[in-house]
Amino acid sequence: MSWNVHMLGLLRETAPYSSSTSEFNNSLARDWDRLIEKCQREWEVNVNARSLQAEALDDQEMLEHRMLMWGEEEEELRLPRDEVEVFEADEFGFEVEEPDGGGDDPFADDL
Repeated sequence: MSWNVHMLGLLRETAPYSSSTSEFNNSLARDWDRLIEKCQREWEVNVNARSLQAEALDDQEMLEHRMLMWGEEEEELRLPRDEVEVFEADEFGFEVEEPDGGGDDPFADDL
């Protein structure tokens, strides 16, 4: 979990458009840091785990992500559910074979 992603940069970049003083902005930044530290400690206590810092994907990770999510053609988005077989279920929840012998199996007639 990332707690303080670019917030101080946002405060610094928007300061010229604000009518507040630099003293107020510095105080706001310090208060923000203290609040984030307190929230992070409370979160770690509540979930009994350490916080993780999120980072942007690098080029290699982006390539892996695209390989997993896209099919042969870039226009064809392949979602994980596209690779899951779906079966009909009877009234008791048991799987029922499809009437044509099992769907799109090209070798079904050879059996």
